Amino acid sequence: MQELCKTCRTTLDAAKLVEDHCIKITADDIKRKEPNMPAITYIAGFCAHAALKKLPCESCALNLTTEERELQLDRNILIENLSRGAVKFPQPVVVNAVLQTQLVLEKLSEKENATWFHAAGNQRELLLCLSKHFLSNNEDLDVCFKGHHPDTVLHNVLHAAANTLLKNYVNVKTDNLSAKKVEEQQRKLRTLK
Repeated sequence: MQELCKTCRTTLDAAKLVEDHCIKITADDIKRKEPNMPAITYIAGFCAHAALKKLPCESCALNLTTEERELQLDRNILIENLSRGAVKFPQPVVVNAVLQTQLVLEKLSEKENATWFHAAGNQRELLLCLSKHFLSNNEDLDVCFKGHHPDTVLHNVLHAAANTLLKNYVNVKTDNLSAKKVEEQQRKLRTLK
């Protein structure tokens, strides 16, 4: 059987980073994300779709997606309303991977870690490394018939999740800075009048 597991370009000690920066994901963190599950599930569907574009494999597709909703879940409402058929219904393992990545990004962007995270050379690799650390037991994924290793499939899902979540994070930060700048300019105009 052909092993198609990719290794990380950068070697980071995730356990040391977690310990040094007190990054912990608790059940309370997961429970707090419950209202955001429709959006996280939508992103997970996109990530599954992106991973399957890199590995066009029917067996991997069965591990990552379902063709139709088997249960009436409120979290799938965005996929039904916005997908136009391209976004897939993700399996729980994909939703969990995106949720864990979102939580890791939130922990990295907290006040005590933000300066260190922003100064990091490659934030995506850092986010991927820590997300993989928290998802180290990906027992829900199996080696497929074509030999795609679960770590490779999970890496493709996490890569898409990291790109999407970091892009959103940067957009939010940029919007906040732009709003502050506009507010400052308006304040200056008011004082000049």
